[in-house]
Amino acid sequence: MLQSTVTLSRTSKDLLTFRMYPNPLMSPAINVDPMPATVSTLALDTQPQPIEIAARLFGRFSVTLNGNGVFQCNSCAGWSMLAYLLAHNRAAVPVDLLEDIFWPDADTHAARNNRNVAMSHLRMALRSSTSQAVIEHRSGKYQFVEVCQLRTDVQEFEQRLNAGHWMESNHRSDEAINHYEAALSLYEDDFLVDELYQDWVLRKRDALRTAYVDTLDRLSKLYFGRHNYAACIEAGRRILSRDRWREDVHCLLMRCYIQQNQLCFAFKQYRDCVEALRQEFNMTPSVETLQLHAQMLRRDAV
Repeated sequence: MLQSTVTLSRTSKDLLTFRMYPNPLMSPAINVDPMPATVSTLALDTQPQPIEIAARLFGRFSVTLNGNGVFQCNSCAGWSMLAYLLAHNRAAVPVDLLEDIFWPDADTHAARNNRNVAMSHLRMALRSSTSQAVIEHRSGKYQFVEVCQLRTDVQEFEQRLNAGHWMESNHRSDEAINHYEAALSLYEDDFLVDELYQDWVLRKRDALRTAYVDTLDRLSKLYFGRHNYAACIEAGRRILSRDRWREDVHCLLMRCYIQQNQLCFAFKQYRDCVEALRQEFNMTPSVETLQLHAQMLRRDAV
């Protein structure tokens, strides 16, 4: 058999080398210093980045991820599940609890399917603002991933109230007033006003509304003790806009008007009190209110 001898030029050798080693870094003809062991670009690329979630739960529900607004997903149930998770901060929520809350009349299979579909739509909506996972399913529970940093107006409202109560109980009234005022500034409207018929929303809404009125009541008394009658009157009016039958608040406002030498307003407040009690409960004012009215008629100091 004849053996043919082929002589490769330098160019042909280079071409052969390229075909054998398409990645130039792998070619034995090229010496490349290895990457320092202290640098790992792969680790940098895969390191989870913090996700800042801010939500408004008072009034109309809205959410931002890293400053970008999240549009409501196609599933109303998925959007409501997001509100539920945010309202419970970082708590891990069992999936069967969500199924009972949002699909109470469905059988087990249908409820599970509805929940999976709703969560799929929700995750799709969240991906429009971040490519990272936001909600994870672990051990039969949904929860926000660890890198999520949550901030909601309801959470801050409750923290402010707790701080205000502590300050007030420790006779630090000025600081208590500051916390109460900051809390009230967050309460733009009732909790999740768009969610009209869900039981969990109604319970939370009632609790927050009670806390809101109680805070106004505490503030009105603190204002009155500091002779800040204008602020006391404003707080009292906000209470009466929700609970117009509050006889004690009517009396407090009457006293404020008396201290400001505005008897005409004090008498009008008394008439408003009488009318509210008659309409709400078909009853007359208490003995204490009648005595305050008599003092006003006599121009006695109160």
